[in-house]
Amino acid sequence: LNLQKVQLDRICLQEVKRSSYEHTRKCADQLLLLGQTDRAVQLLLETSAENPQYYCDSLKACLVTTVTSSGPSQSTIKLVATNMIANGKLAEGVQLLCLIDKAADACRYLQTYNEWNHAAWLAKVRLNPEECAEVMKRWVDHLCSPHINQKYKAILVLLSLGCFRKVIEMLHRATKPKQRSDEKPYGPTIERRTEYTGEREGEHYASRKVDPSTICNRLLSLTFTGIYAETGDPIPT
Repeated sequence: LNLQKVQLDRICLQEVKRSSYEHTRKCADQLLLLGQTDRAVQLLLETSAENPQYYCDSLKACLVTTVTSSGPSQSTIKLVATNMIANGKLAEGVQLLCLIDKAADACRYLQTYNEWNHAAWLAKVRLNPEECAEVMKRWVDHLCSPHINQKYKAILVLLSLGCFRKVIEMLHRATKPKQRSDEKPYGPTIERRTEYTGEREGEHYASRKVDPSTICNRLLSLTFTGIYAETGDPIPT
């Protein structure tokens, strides 16, 4: 199912229920990001003359109506957008970049200012698969960086991209080494029967502690190794 169509359907529902200027403005902003300029202009022109934003919304409606994706206007709009972003108007600058089909640049700016979720959303609704994958992989690199260290979230992002080889490699690296008998357990542990021994004075089972996260990583790794093996490519070790 096309994500852009899903988002448009959601905005249509929001339009029906809008009851304030803020709600209308939010719908217009989302429509601009999705490239639905005609409907966005209609909403911008609904701003009442008594509203303090009437003049700005009217100018924006004129800009959206006359903008072209090539020529001098594109350079001017891009310059204005970058200046707005540099001066703290990130949302407005991103909208202008989307108007001139520079959504990839908009995603980079959003990521630069730590708006990673917003960048991922915009990439999925405006970019082609290759450009979207680049945005998502930058997010993965960010999540795997030492100061963020959210590798399991990075794995979920990679799964959404179908990067099973990379997932397997990360799961292998994330698997903790076997714990020595003289070490304390990592955290919550489970007990597993591992060895049966017989003695004269009685019989007992020897047991050892197993870290649940290690078991989880092993199972996930085996699962995706099996999926990847179906392609016939060599499995990373």
